[in-house]
Amino acid sequence: MQTARLSKHQKALQSLAQLHGVQTIYADVSGKRRKASDEVLLRVLRALGAPVREISDAATALAERKKKTIDRVIEPVSVAWDGKVTGLKMFIPDGLRGKTIGIRLELESGDVRSWSCNVSECRPVHYENIGNATFVARELSIPGVLPIGYHGLKIEASGEAFSARIISSPVKAFADTERIWGLFFPLYSLHSKRNPGAGDFTDLADLYRWGGGLGGKIVGTLPFLSAFLDNPFEPSPYSPASRLFWNEFYIDPEKAPEFEKSPRARTLLDSARRQIDELGSAPLVDYKRQMSIKRAVLEELAQTFFNRPAIERESFDKCLRKDPAMEDYARFRAFGERVRKPWPQWSPPQKEGTIEPADFDPRARDYHLYVQWEAGRQIEKLSELAESLGPGLYLDLPIGINPNSYDTWRYQDLYVEGVSVGAPPDIVFPLGQNWGFPPLHPEKIREDGYRYVTGFLRKMMSRAGVLRIDHVPGLHRLFWVPEGMNAAAGVFVRYEADEFYAILSIESHRNRCTVLGENLGTVPEYVNVSMGRHNVFKMYVVQYELESDDPKVLKPAPSNSVAGLNTHDMPPFAGFLEGTDVTDRVTAGILDRSKAPEELAKRKRVRERLETFLVEKGYLAGDRSEKAVIIAAEKYLAGCPAKFLLVNLEDLWLEKLPQNLPGAVTSSNWRRKARYGIEEFREMPEIVNTLKQIDSLRKQPRKRL
Repeated sequence: MQTARLSKHQKALQSLAQLHGVQTIYADVSGKRRKASDEVLLRVLRALGAPVREISDAATALAERKKKTIDRVIEPVSVAWDGKVTGLKMFIPDGLRGKTIGIRLELESGDVRSWSCNVSECRPVHYENIGNATFVARELSIPGVLPIGYHGLKIEASGEAFSARIISSPVKAFADTERIWGLFFPLYSLHSKRNPGAGDFTDLADLYRWGGGLGGKIVGTLPFLSAFLDNPFEPSPYSPASRLFWNEFYIDPEKAPEFEKSPRARTLLDSARRQIDELGSAPLVDYKRQMSIKRAVLEELAQTFFNRPAIERESFDKCLRKDPAMEDYARFRAFGERVRKPWPQWSPPQKEGTIEPADFDPRARDYHLYVQWEAGRQIEKLSELAESLGPGLYLDLPIGINPNSYDTWRYQDLYVEGVSVGAPPDIVFPLGQNWGFPPLHPEKIREDGYRYVTGFLRKMMSRAGVLRIDHVPGLHRLFWVPEGMNAAAGVFVRYEADEFYAILSIESHRNRCTVLGENLGTVPEYVNVSMGRHNVFKMYVVQYELESDDPKVLKPAPSNSVAGLNTHDMPPFAGFLEGTDVTDRVTAGILDRSKAPEELAKRKRVRERLETFLVEKGYLAGDRSEKAVIIAAEKYLAGCPAKFLLVNLEDLWLEKLPQNLPGAVTSSNWRRKARYGIEEFREMPEIVNTLKQIDSLRKQPRKRL
């Protein structure tokens, strides 16, 4: 009934939006249907490249959009599940009916298959009317089963050639089937006597060894991709300076082979010991100051490295030939440091992607080349250690990217300007959220054949045994917020999820990497269905599960999940039980003060229900202290079918302060150091004993829950 009241311009606008994958109506968390305004649709469509200054332009733009689809003859990307190509459509002009077209399939291996077919033999599957003309889409049959990989398809018709990429992928991603447990710890928060300011790769290796000695086989942490830690400054691991390169903040300079060959580097580090000790006494990580100390040392190591004879740099040169983008990235960072401005403020030609040797300090370029090389060496050794203990490194891929990043500069055509990604209003964030990073263009990445996307996935999986995909619903759709508008005014824009899953599956098998998807919060059911179909593990988090009114209180964590009490975006479990997060949300302005008593009362009821549940299951007895409840909950998870169990170490010493408070700008977000150093907590009997009990429960035949 509502559609009948729309004007012809509004109808055309909505049809145009739907063709671009823009969801004009969606249901919010309460089930209420929300409709995007005409202005929001116009802004989002303009960001996508549609020629619509006014709503009256929509009809013409709609016809142009349909004509573009027809003119390209075939979709830029198609998926062949388990090597079988089905439903491959092509638009062939009616004038070619009864004539022969040539088909050429170039396999990833280099082999070529060529054949021809008569257009009339291709079954009509779709008709498209534009004006007075009718266009026919026909199904193209590709015989046989394709090998797994990325293949090129060319169709030659009427003297023209049209290309597409065929992604031939296993339906199910690779998965390690062993039932294991491990630790969770943000790397910046980890610290030691050797390294009191913030954790590094050596500290992470020590944590792996300690956890491995207790039976743990994995260590979950936050992303350690490259970051801006000077100007601009953004320490969030979920706003990286690139998804293709590592964060040198976590390099241990003393582990670099050049350290013993550089007296100057050793002198610099020795002279900075007092400053390093001062950093250790602070409760928060001082990224700028610590990076300044570390950079001075790493710059000396870089000069030592590049002063060596070329024959001693063969491995580096080979790496550079394999990944020439490393030189490009180093130039980008070096030029940015020279002009002290983010790239959107640069002048042409640098802003447009051309940086010449005269544009930057070669020492700065050498520094960025070296730290990527050294970070790669240290991560490779860390990966080998992780593989000797379990499935390998646990890495985390952010859904977003810093708007001033290398990636948005080098791949400007693949990112969308004028909009940011966020989330619609929900119970926790009634005004919605604007996360501040630009989305990938759903059509441009397809025209690119997903080469950039494949590149950063391959980079991560080449070192990971387990890869967590942040905000996995983003494979299906993202909430776009037009620049200058509030988050509640955004709309969902659809992506070709099958194509993302296909790439994930190929790369997971090639690198033997299990894929986890963060599917917490308000998630459409089709996302969970797709995750199950493609063997992408889900998240099971007790704090989320406790929000349910299910009489069972907690359902067992399913086998295809990674289970834990909380995540980095939640309060530690002691804080949750006490309700300290409610106070934090009031202070940050996220929660109305008048609603705090109701929230705290609800939390008290949740705790009582949890205690009763754990008593009934035999994990909790007379002691109802926070520590007893937390240990009982961990033991319950240990007995669940979940293939992965992550134990947040901070929960075991009753930490109440969060690592991150979503939706709030606080001085402690992504900066809070752990209360105890690694030498301290690994000698704490109550922690060691708890982990031993968890290990024992994980190794026992699973009890019926």
